[in-house]
Amino acid sequence: MPDRDDIRGWMLETLRGDLALGDEVDEALAANPDEYMLELDSKTAEFLLVKIEILTGINLPAPADLGPEQYASLGSLIDVALKGVQ
Repeated sequence: MPDRDDIRGWMLETLRGDLALGDEVDEALAANPDEYMLELDSKTAEFLLVKIEILTGINLPAPADLGPEQYASLGSLIDVALKGVQ
């Protein structure tokens, strides 16, 4: 079963690679390493959740099923994914 570090790593890898946001993500985390401060839009959050679904084989909620506070930051989205895979 994946843990928080696994999910965080997969999401960061997806942001850096699949979504080509590496520089933006790295700069934001260097300025403030708190992942709850790294904001996400709903489309990015949806892409990240689908990627975790593919990697784990577990269905996760879509951003439309969540409150904005649950997908508005990387940290919050990690929490949602972690809860879904446990």
